[in-house]
Formats: sequence, C-alpha cells, structure tokens
Amino acid sequence: MGQFDGKVVVVTGGSSGIGEAAVNLFAQEGAKVVVASRGPENGERVAEEVRAAGGDAQFIQTDVADEAQVEAMVLGAVSHYGGIDVVFNNAGAGPRGAWQEDEESWRHTIETVVSGTFYVCKRVVPIMEARGGGAIVNMSSIAAISGNLPDYHPVHGLALSHHASKGAIDSYTRALAVEVGGMNIRVNCVRPGWISTPLTNRNKERAETVTAPFFVGRQALKYNGTSEDVAHAVVFLASERARFITGQILAIDGGYTLT
Repeated sequence: MGQFDGKVVVVTGGSSGIGEAAVNLFAQEGAKVVVASRGPENGERVAEEVRAAGGDAQFIQTDVADEAQVEAMVLGAVSHYGGIDVVFNNAGAGPRGAWQEDEESWRHTIETVVSGTFYVCKRVVPIMEARGGGAIVNMSSIAAISGNLPDYHPVHGLALSHHASKGAIDSYTRALAVEVGGMNIRVNCVRPGWISTPLTNRNKERAETVTAPFFVGRQALKYNGTSEDVAHAVVFLASERARFITGQILAIDGGYTLT
C-alpha cells in the first residue's frame, strides 16, 4: 500500500521535468493523478506511461493562465475521480531578456505563475474543505530571493518577470496557509535551485558546459540536482508525514543560497 492510496492528486505542468517526476512518484505511492498541462502530446504520454506501469492517471489539457480552462480541469478531475486531495502547482514559464523583456513576456509569466496558481487554489480549496482537508504545494525558485546576474555574466539571462512571479508565490503561500489552516488544508512551497530539466536544458551544450558548472561550483553540495530530488520533497510536503507543516518554503538547491 502507498501513502496516497485513495487520494486524488492534480499536478499542473505535469508533462515534463519536475512535474513529470512528481506525477510518477505520486502514482507509485497509490495516488490517482491528473496530469494538467498545455501540451497534449507529452501530457498524454505521461498519463499513458503511468497507466502502463499499473497506476491511474488522466491527462486534462489546461493552460493555467486561462481561468475558464482551470475551472474545466478541476471539474473534470472531480467528475472522473470524485474529488481532489492534493495539488502541486508546478506550471511555469522560462522567460529570457532580463529587464528589457517586452510586455507580452511579462504578462505571460505573471499570468501563468501567479494567476495560474491563484486560479487553481481558488477552485480546489472548497473541494478540499468538503473532503475534510488537503494539501497544496506551490513552486517557487531561488530567483524569489536573488537578483539576476549582470548582463556580461555567462549565466545571465532570466527575465525579471521570473523573479517577480516567484517572489509573489512565496508571499501567496504564506498568506493562503493562514487563511485555510482552519479547514485542515496545508499550503507549502518548494524553492529549487539549478535543476536539470527540459526547460533549463533548452540549450543543452550551454547548460552542461556553463550553467550547471557555475551553480555546482557555488553550491555546498557539489553535484547537480534532479527533477526527482524536487519531486520527493513535494511528495513529502503533500503527505501525512508533514501533517504539522504549513506556510513553509523549502529550499532544494544543494546549499546554493547559503553561499
């Protein structure tokens, strides 16, 4: 028996990287998993692979920046599985361009990360309350507490909307935890550092030869973090083993922010 037997878990951005790793771990622990993401091809693949391994997963195409699509996804999950017990708000964006980014990039990032997290939580809190409680895990980043590197630096690049959106997620996590604690709903957040994912490896050669060595060289732990490292923390925070933990932001960065 798994620690999530009988539980229904929604993972946004569940079609690759950290989201895919979390889908697989939740399914291995017995959860019925809704894979919510924009891309149908990868989303269907992830759900099918879970089913092929003996798990239970369904893909629902969702752009979390669209409130109507979020509502449809949540209603679909409830219709198919009967409720929702856990949400991992993982959907994100990887804008580049530092402070010079255009308005379209800014809006896309803020609407995906901040508004998307808000839309999902707004819809699932009443469902969790009716089921006697639940757990929400949000996705932050070390960018929430750090500035960008200067434009002459070889690892320079993430737009400031990324930093702003993750700072908002930190604050929203704490505030929501206070609001819904009386409903037996816990709200926590993970804050990864450099993690090798399809998004961070868009330029594979640069990631392997420049970006990863930069971060590893400044971490306390001298090796790369993986999607599974983050997913294991997410599963813990969503589990009954973390029943007395709420409003917390857990750094998963190999000690990068310590140095």
